Amino acid sequence: MRTLLSTWQRLFLLLFTAAAAGTVSIGARVNGLLQPLELAHYDLTAAFFASDKPVADVVLIPLTDGELSNWGWPVPDDKLALLVTAALDAGAKAVGIDIYRDMPVGQGRKALMAALSDPRVITIYSLNSAGAAGPEAPAEVRKGFSDIPIDQDGVARRALILVNQPDGIAFSLPMQLSMTFTGQTDLRSWPQDTRVLLFGSTPVRRLTGNFGPYRSLDARGYQVMRRYRSHAPIIRQVGASALLSGNGRSELAGKAVLIGVTSQTVKDFFQTPLTGRSGPGFAYGAEIHAVTAQQLIDHAGGGLSPLVSVSEALSNAGIIAAALGGGLIALFIHSTGLAVFLGFAGSSLLLIAGSWAHSSDLLLPAGPAAMAWLLSFLLGIGIVLSRARSQRRMLARIFSSQLSDELAAQVWKQRESILSGQRPRPRRLFITVLIADIEGSTRIGKAMEPKDFMAWISRLLNELGRVSRENGGFVEKFTGDGILAVFGAPVASESWEERRQDAISALECARRMRVAIADLNKKQPDMLFQYKVRIGLNSGEAIAGMLGSDGSMRYNIIGDTVNIAARLEAWSKHLPPDAHGQRPICFTEATSQLIGAQKSELYSERMLHDDGSTQIKAFTVSPGS
Repeated sequence: MRTLLSTWQRLFLLLFTAAAAGTVSIGARVNGLLQPLELAHYDLTAAFFASDKPVADVVLIPLTDGELSNWGWPVPDDKLALLVTAALDAGAKAVGIDIYRDMPVGQGRKALMAALSDPRVITIYSLNSAGAAGPEAPAEVRKGFSDIPIDQDGVARRALILVNQPDGIAFSLPMQLSMTFTGQTDLRSWPQDTRVLLFGSTPVRRLTGNFGPYRSLDARGYQVMRRYRSHAPIIRQVGASALLSGNGRSELAGKAVLIGVTSQTVKDFFQTPLTGRSGPGFAYGAEIHAVTAQQLIDHAGGGLSPLVSVSEALSNAGIIAAALGGGLIALFIHSTGLAVFLGFAGSSLLLIAGSWAHSSDLLLPAGPAAMAWLLSFLLGIGIVLSRARSQRRMLARIFSSQLSDELAAQVWKQRESILSGQRPRPRRLFITVLIADIEGSTRIGKAMEPKDFMAWISRLLNELGRVSRENGGFVEKFTGDGILAVFGAPVASESWEERRQDAISALECARRMRVAIADLNKKQPDMLFQYKVRIGLNSGEAIAGMLGSDGSMRYNIIGDTVNIAARLEAWSKHLPPDAHGQRPICFTEATSQLIGAQKSELYSERMLHDDGSTQIKAFTVSPGS
């Protein structure tokens, strides 16, 4: 359903809908209301583009429920020392221990301390909420904190890689592991911006409060977005018991190795963007550390660019542009079905484009842009449908029962050529007019009671109106004791073939009126007065438009074409009636030329003289034809 709007009206409404939808979307984003939507889109994109291959350079030695059942928890020092030594002997370039070890456990403390003294080994400690040290690893070994930031929805998407403490900079376990693996011994700043860290030759910016999907982010320390690029299993594993038995050592050569717990009895598991979408509903802390370490290794090797978030100004401009696109579809696409398809398809394409950009390391505000597009589209289509309903009501009020359902549908389909604002525009049309008048109605009205006469005449006029509409005619008016039906209005007939069809339809309508009159007379043979109707037709140009005051506006057809049809109908009373008392159907030469009447034996040619000043060649339909 579309409505008639000028180009300037559409442009104004486009600016209005875009401004409204853009303002709502930007406001909602600034206030953090769209953060869940953007984070959900981030997660879906990460899951969609994740590879089936586990991380390449990090291998996990898991302590499963089987090991914990046999060795006990916490894992004794001697077992942990054996695992570290086995990994180093297998050729691991770096070994990280994701198990707290701030006091002796069982036998083998000396062996464990010897293993931890290797510069390739890093163990963990925890930061409290203020950034100070919590449970400590032994002071004489290399260490990294294990804290994993969690978003408000419980998902681990960010990695905290270092923090400033009173006694210096503290590094995370994944950062220590990656630096050891790549041989980067100290922090390096990017020459173009000393606040940005270099991993190899790759500058990696820290998260800010409004990075990507986040609003008012707690960006303490140096945080980066964690890149989940592998479906479960995220990381290759070599079983702890198998390693101590001498199996799987070849898989550790040249790798960064993490030793961690993968038991649900030890609470060290988290939700990630991949959980629930691929694999299990959680990931162990050691797996998350492995993802972070692999990301930093890839940054250092130049194989992975960090995610980049566009500025707020560009984000807002993109949201406004999306709102303009949605409004444009709603207000300038004339097919409602196509507009609805493009409206919803456009918002989906924005999300797809945002996902594609994310896969290319660029975070765009795809969710807010899709929302702005959809809001603008829905607002625009709502305005269009509201206007359309208003125009339908206006057309129904103007034409009411004057049109058949088919002609009403044509009027609505071609309303842009018919309407001007909230009313039909005056225009010149080529029409065929049919005027039917009840013969002797004045005399009959004097002979009948008013109530009976009105019922008698209404019965016939209702029937003549029905026949007119069924044959494609527009009932321009009831003339008291007659009817004026127009063919070729209010939908204009432009071609000769369309005008010819109008004339044929008008003549066929006249014939069916005769049949309907005969049927009425047969149904009421004892009726005091039988129905007799004179019918005249003429074709030519006329002017169509609205006449009357605001409270009584009506669509009228005016011109000589109508006047001649009326004179022809009145003149037909001079023609002899048939056996049923009905006068012949009369039509002018203009109508006969359209229907080809001159070539048929069904029609008789006569000359109508009008006060000696006008000569009209008229044709009559032979009785029974």
